[in-house]
Amino acid sequence: GEPNNVTYTALLTAFRNLMPNTEARSDAIIKIFNAAVKAQQVDRSMMKRMQSSLSKEQLKEVFGDAYSSDEGRLIFSNVPQEWGSNRRASAAAAAEAAKRKSYNR
Repeated sequence: GEPNNVTYTALLTAFRNLMPNTEARSDAIIKIFNAAVKAQQVDRSMMKRMQSSLSKEQLKEVFGDAYSSDEGRLIFSNVPQEWGSNRRASAAAAAEAAKRKSYNR
């Protein structure tokens, strides 16, 4: 199947924990996040993982207005909703598939 928000968050966690804190790691983490944005699979957990993986300058570059340099944190309400729109649709489809599966038993 297609990667979902859990897949992307797991990849971010692996890169954060297993790679040394270098520019290569930051670049890889940003690429993974951008893929999640493109797939519209971003969720709050993933954004928190980004916050613990990148510098304040990098976070400002990635999140723009959704990152407050003054407060040093993400402002979730400023994150574009379309970044996570497929995640909600995927969750609804998974729930429906589980319901159908239970009827077929």
